[in-house]
Amino acid sequence: MAGMFVRVWRGVLVGLGVVVMSGLALAQGQGAGAPYGTRDVTPCPQVLGATLTQPVAQKLFQCEDEKLAGTYIYIDTDLTVQMAAARKVNPQSDTYTDLDPNSLVYPIRGSFTRYQCSKVFNIDAGHTNVGKNCDAHPQPQAQGLCYRTTFGDWKCKMFDRVTDSSTVRTRVAPPGN
Repeated sequence: MAGMFVRVWRGVLVGLGVVVMSGLALAQGQGAGAPYGTRDVTPCPQVLGATLTQPVAQKLFQCEDEKLAGTYIYIDTDLTVQMAAARKVNPQSDTYTDLDPNSLVYPIRGSFTRYQCSKVFNIDAGHTNVGKNCDAHPQPQAQGLCYRTTFGDWKCKMFDRVTDSSTVRTRVAPPGN
């Protein structure tokens, strides 16, 4: 029985090591964006303290919104974030499941363009997506919230709920580095 515990424990350690190392590679910008022809996702800053500033809120939104997901990378450009004064949590509208109901929240609004890019391929002249492997989704009227989680971490999220799908530009070049 003790031998089985050791084997399971080693499996967990190996599994955790992979997760930690993968996270470090992304945070250090080791080329996660290269297969997509774009820059790496923005690393998240460490935020200490009970209050939040606008520059930190903007960086938090960007680092949480940008990601590798499935076969795509999501990158934000032309980002602006405005932050209102802190207020108490409204349980009717502030419904994030990890939100600390005893903390203050900051309403945010802004605009950005979200690029959804697939990996670049270049089989031959007739089969390539180089320079046209992304779709650009303008988000001109995004609104959201910065909040503390029940673990004390800050998160900032915003969405544009009125954007018309006709504004999406398809088969465009990835955003620059």
